[in-house]
Amino acid sequence: MPIEVANTISSVGIFFAGLGLLLLSFGLFWFVSIYSKNK
Repeated sequence: MPIEVANTISSVGIFFAGLGLLLLSFGLFWFVSIYSKNK
């Protein structure tokens, strides 16, 4: 595997990991706000 391909894959992986983490924290915040509203 060329080094350029490895760098592209790692940068894309980091990007998607950050995006997933952002979505996860947003979903958790949304769930907590809905849960505390229903209580």
